[in-house]
Amino acid sequence: MRIRKKLIVVILWILTYISAISQELKPVQQEYISQVIENLAEQYENSDDVAAVSDDLLTCLQDPLNLNTAGSEELAELHVLTPFQIAALIDYRKNQGYLLSVYELLYIPGFRQQEVDLIMPFVVCGEPDRQHVGVRELRGPIKQQVIIRYQRVLEEQKGFEPIPNSVLENNPDKSRYLGAPGKVYFRYRIDMGGKLRAGLLAEKDAGEEFFRGSNLRGFDFYSGYIEYKEKNGILQHLVLGDYHIRMGQGLLAWSSYAYGKSPYVSDLYRTREVIKVNSSAEENRLLRGSAITLSKYHFSFTAFVSLHTMDATVVSDSASPEQYFTSFGTTGYHTTPSEIQKENAVKLSSFGGCLRYDYQRLKLGFNAVSEKTDGYLLKPDELYKAWYPTGREHYGISADYRYLAKKYQIFGEAAYNGNAFALLNGILLYLKPELNLGILHRHYETDYYAFWADAFRENSAVAGEDGLFMGLEGSYTGNRFRFYSDVFSFPWLRYRVNAPSDGYEVFGEWEKSWGEACLYFRYKRQEKPVNCGIEENLYRVLPQIKEQYRLNGSFPVNTHITLQSRIEISRAGFREDTLHTGFLVYQDILLRSLTIPVDISMRIGYFNAEDYETRIYAYERDLLYAASSQMHYGKGWRYMLLLKWQPGEKVGFWLKIGQTRYPGSESIGSGLTEISGNHRTEVKVQVIVKL
Repeated sequence: MRIRKKLIVVILWILTYISAISQELKPVQQEYISQVIENLAEQYENSDDVAAVSDDLLTCLQDPLNLNTAGSEELAELHVLTPFQIAALIDYRKNQGYLLSVYELLYIPGFRQQEVDLIMPFVVCGEPDRQHVGVRELRGPIKQQVIIRYQRVLEEQKGFEPIPNSVLENNPDKSRYLGAPGKVYFRYRIDMGGKLRAGLLAEKDAGEEFFRGSNLRGFDFYSGYIEYKEKNGILQHLVLGDYHIRMGQGLLAWSSYAYGKSPYVSDLYRTREVIKVNSSAEENRLLRGSAITLSKYHFSFTAFVSLHTMDATVVSDSASPEQYFTSFGTTGYHTTPSEIQKENAVKLSSFGGCLRYDYQRLKLGFNAVSEKTDGYLLKPDELYKAWYPTGREHYGISADYRYLAKKYQIFGEAAYNGNAFALLNGILLYLKPELNLGILHRHYETDYYAFWADAFRENSAVAGEDGLFMGLEGSYTGNRFRFYSDVFSFPWLRYRVNAPSDGYEVFGEWEKSWGEACLYFRYKRQEKPVNCGIEENLYRVLPQIKEQYRLNGSFPVNTHITLQSRIEISRAGFREDTLHTGFLVYQDILLRSLTIPVDISMRIGYFNAEDYETRIYAYERDLLYAASSQMHYGKGWRYMLLLKWQPGEKVGFWLKIGQTRYPGSESIGSGLTEISGNHRTEVKVQVIVKL
């Protein structure tokens, strides 16, 4: 029996080695990443947040995660494994020793072939690290990576048109783009032995000045960090520079991207490392300073301090020396005179920490955060913002918990900001390996506020909301299904909703796989009130319905060609009126050559969504470490061509050309982005060099 087992392990190891020779993603894996990104794109309009997700996965693709040393938070970054599978893997390592092959996961209860297939390119089974390695003893290969990216819209936009000097003399603040139309992105990373890392990121958005005007030092945005990680020492994590903080379930602090509603039940529970270095070009939602995590026995303590200048709308008052501002900036754009006036207008200092206890399957945490600005935050004029915070200083505390049993997991967090509470509690039921049920309840009081908060929600902020979410996920004989329902209510007014309101959302998805081929159908319906017209100076608030139908297929023709097709219909309108309809249909063709190092992706699509509420988002393949989700609104065609040329292991080139055409239109866009003509073309080029 021992000889047979050793022979099986050797065969599994050989299969793993063969699969690791080429880490190109299979269609099923590409489709999964697409779905993950699309789910986030519906929550975040900023593409930099969405790109951070693909960055996590593709970082693992370039530097695979070691299944024999990875902790629960690192395994969760794969976005595939459930908490039960992660716990089962860790228990298996303790009882059976480290894994010799990724295929050995199939011996662990709860693991299925589909999870193993999905994570295959992102993991390895290496030897565990030594018990402790000090900073002076760091050894290992030094890995370096440089990314340079340039993109621009080829057609001239109105904001870039020249303005006569005579006009500028009379109106120097006239709205216009001050810089060139190109967007430039640079990133450098270095990894020294797997424990010491550093990175530098620089970006100039289209329309921002470059080595002149407001950006004499070159790029408009710089971000960098130095990171040290050690799994077995007291000092486990240290970051100097730009980073993110992720505590509990996000009621108090979760500054990086986070899942909201997801068809994947396991995403309800958040488990991530508290500190995460910044890899995004999102300029305002990051912390700048230092953070440290110390660990001993079953306790860990994280502390952080940050001083970051934020964009803000400043209100001048000559009668008072006090600086007042009404809101923080969120776009990160500094392209026009008015945007430059808001740049770095307010200093935000943040500090806090969390103490965590982690023993076997019980986790407890206590968190505290304080923020202070050098200006006085005024209350907005809008009535629905009457609960918004004012003043200079804000603080919050919270406690979170997680207990994982054999068949269920309970988790939650309770937060208090000095005025109001926010509560979130959930349970995941592991009914069988093929069936999982998740239930989550949240109660956020109207005047609750935490600047870095980003928890599960339907509202635009973690405040003024009650809701109950239920999700079911399962599989049987090559079929997978996902379902969720969410009912919610808002006790106060909201943007475009001048009355307390409530609503619901339901989602259903069926997926079928035949080897590498995959087909799924998705239905989603949401109903919640919005303002509808004015009668006698009062808004009518009526339920608005939004429905989405999607049929998506991925079919490998052979080893060279894969076809991916989608038909999507969107319907929206008020319950008492006829619903407006929009639709999108596209065809992707993926060409992969086995003789020359060139991959080609193409798309042709047609859309017709005349009503803005029926707009449709669709993930589109992009440059490596970038992600884009196109919004289809209006009536027209979408074309895309993506070329990847990798002549060797150390260098790669990407070129993407995308064009959207609106037949019959005389112009596209509005304001400074207006284009005279019926098409908009964007070009992106990128080079990646590994040293």
